[in-house]
Amino acid sequence: LSSVAANTNANTNANTNTNTNSNTNTSIQAHRSAVWRVSWAHPEYGQLLATCGADNSAAIWEEVQITSTNNNTTNINKNWVEKARLSDARRSVNCVEFAPRHLGLMLATGSADGCVRIYEAIDVVNLHHWPLQGTIELEETVVHEELGVTSLSWCQGRFEPKALVIGGSSGSVLVYRYSDAARQWQLAIKLRSHARGVLDVAWAPNVGGSYHLIS
Repeated sequence: LSSVAANTNANTNANTNTNTNSNTNTSIQAHRSAVWRVSWAHPEYGQLLATCGADNSAAIWEEVQITSTNNNTTNINKNWVEKARLSDARRSVNCVEFAPRHLGLMLATGSADGCVRIYEAIDVVNLHHWPLQGTIELEETVVHEELGVTSLSWCQGRFEPKALVIGGSSGSVLVYRYSDAARQWQLAIKLRSHARGVLDVAWAPNVGGSYHLIS
């Protein structure tokens, strides 16, 4: 069982609990300033972790196994290695989330500059390369506050087009869908705005129902 926590001192703490009741706690110097959010990739892609922070970047980390021999004794240690640094944002990256497994190894980030950026590791063997696949630039009226994009969540429906729900510091909640025909992300639904900023959004898993739930 693995858990992870972000904090404001630029570190991310990863904790692993095994069936032998032993705990391994690793601190990752993930960013130069506060770490805002973390996200796990599907285990099919290995132990991958994404972090984002106030230093205008998001980062991809992989847990690797390091084997060493000393006095005929083999030691096996695990360490978190930075695989990629995504630095396209012009301001703080406030949220990050890996896409559902069926969409491949994709990642969305939301920034205080009012943009959501979608990246994809086209070659899952080469985790150093995460080309930018799309950008959603929200209207200025949606992100006029200092924090811009504050939260996002992927649609979990396996037979649905790629979609994201996005929360903004102005209180707006928007649903964007990717159009294969237009090859771009398009606004699908503008949900009822809140009086104050939206701190988090979540798209509920869909098992074939005729409707979606978003909180």
